[in-house]
Amino acid sequence: IASDFTIGPILEAELYAILLNSISNSIKSIIASNKTKSIKISAKRINKKQHLYISDTGLGIKPKYYEDVFIPFISDPSNELYKKLNKAINPEDDYIIGMGSGLGLSIIREIVSLRHGKVTFVKPSGKWKAVLEVVF
Repeated sequence: IASDFTIGPILEAELYAILLNSISNSIKSIIASNKTKSIKISAKRINKKQHLYISDTGLGIKPKYYEDVFIPFISDPSNELYKKLNKAINPEDDYIIGMGSGLGLSIIREIVSLRHGKVTFVKPSGKWKAVLEVVF
């Protein structure tokens, strides 16, 4: 992350929730993809706003689902992630990984909106299959 990346005001717990939920989703996606497993967290300032990016090499998200994934209780609009995830993990690890409640991204959006920011998926490039952009 850029050395001059600052956000605020935001509660520490809110920032943890943003990072925990986004990285958890990326981990599930890269396990399900059964390909090279990479997650990148990057940041940059654009027009006095801070942009945080969480990118992964997982399954990716089709653009038609970019908004659906933020609706509460919709954890897998393509009905693909959890089918592949269940095949890729050991059954004894299922309780650790979990099936997802469909609340993580809606929690992120709620927090970021309350702080007058925005969160969305953007078109990935290169090896990245999904890129979540959080703007503060």
